[in-house]
Amino acid sequence: MKAITKRLERLREQMSKDNLDAFFIGSQENRNYISGFTGSAGYVFITAKETFLATDFRYVEQAAQQSPLFQ
Repeated sequence: MKAITKRLERLREQMSKDNLDAFFIGSQENRNYISGFTGSAGYVFITAKETFLATDFRYVEQAAQQSPLFQ
């Protein structure tokens, strides 16, 4: 989880530099990298203060276990 926290920090720093309010991730590889979620379906939405992982019903438990920093 420490690696995920650092990745989120770096992403948020870059978002601030680029004056971005939010960042949306749809690709499986990038979603896995930033959240730790390994399921095949889902999206990540990151703001300066919040992190969201949206997936379908098949992955609810998996998402909660693999990505505890994400709502």
